[in-house]
Amino acid sequence: MNPDAQDVLFYLYASDVIAYRDELLARGIKAGPISYPSYMPEGEFRIDDPDGYCLLVGQSDEASL
Repeated sequence: MNPDAQDVLFYLYASDVIAYRDELLARGIKAGPISYPSYMPEGEFRIDDPDGYCLLVGQSDEASL
């Protein structure tokens, strides 16, 4: 696996992406800024795990849960 080549990308969902990011930051986990791309207008952020994998966390659509 080559983390720089983004061989694998994990996309996760949170019911409150802002609160979840704040919780991770409070626990000392580095989380990127929240961005609002066209495919995720409610927001997403990135975490790089210790093995170099990219974890993207996006706002879930609670209606589909």
